[in-house]
Amino acid sequence: MAEVVVVGGGVVGLCGGLLLARDGHRVTLLERDPAPPPVASDDAWTGWERRGVNQFHMLHYFLPRFREILEAELPDVAAALSGDGALRTNVITSLPAEVSGGPRPGDERFTALTGRRPVVESAISQVARREPGLEIRRGAVVRGLLSAIEPRWPGVPRVVGVVTDAGEELTADLVVDASGRRSPLPQWLAAVGARPPEEEREDSGFVYYGRHFRSRDGSVPPAFGPPLQPYDSVSILLLPADNGTWGVGLITSGSDSVLRAARHADVWERIVKSYPLAAHWLDGETISDGVEVMAKLEDRHRRLWAGGTPVATGIVTLGDAWACTNPSVGRAPPSDCCTHSACASC
Repeated sequence: MAEVVVVGGGVVGLCGGLLLARDGHRVTLLERDPAPPPVASDDAWTGWERRGVNQFHMLHYFLPRFREILEAELPDVAAALSGDGALRTNVITSLPAEVSGGPRPGDERFTALTGRRPVVESAISQVARREPGLEIRRGAVVRGLLSAIEPRWPGVPRVVGVVTDAGEELTADLVVDASGRRSPLPQWLAAVGARPPEEEREDSGFVYYGRHFRSRDGSVPPAFGPPLQPYDSVSILLLPADNGTWGVGLITSGSDSVLRAARHADVWERIVKSYPLAAHWLDGETISDGVEVMAKLEDRHRRLWAGGTPVATGIVTLGDAWACTNPSVGRAPPSDCCTHSACASC
């Protein structure tokens, strides 16, 4: 049995903590945002503050692989999501046969279990807080790493825990960084004398403008085309979610100064209404406060192994702390698209 510290209490951190705890380890999960998740899905959407997640109210789509892993490894989490109104949907079978080519054997593997990010994270949190081997501490900000000498690799530090902003030192056999795409891991490693991790990094150059809607009867709009629709200067993203809600997004180039006006709700609405395959997705009650904007997205892959040796031992990265991409084509970690892959509009 190992002592494990997980840094970051988002979807990936919570699921990782659950899996480690159920493998028999003692897990302490540290989440910097102090507010606990509300139980009710509507309260999670309207009243839960997650300042550490800048895309918290942005469009999300949890890919079929996520459902597959949950049903195999965390079936009670899948059940909790369904109980909170998460949507089971299959992009392939929901499209007109003229678009998809008609159903084929094996299409069931494309079934997703998806919803708005606050609702999904809240449901997972309710399961995680009841897990005997998993302690969740909210409002715990990690300031840096604790280190010791690594006997197998001269000059390479071994991470043996973390220190919080409150000065508390938590020792661990393993530290898991699940703190997201803005992870400060390179600075933490430098502070304990480690070499920088190897990184591939590129600004994707895209901006997302998104809004969410709700139907009166619990339905979601019919799909007349694929969820991601590329046009000349924009792409439109149409994502069904939980409890009769859905998201609509405009994806543009960050250098397109004219389309920056899409941050205004009236302009955003006029743009979406001008595309016939998407216009009917505005036929619902708006549940967004204005237009949510997500910009300065980078594609990044981080390796903790460089030049034939590790930069540090005792630490691993998970989710966006390991790799993140531009959201819309589904190249993200399986839990989190659509906010991490490559837009087809440019």
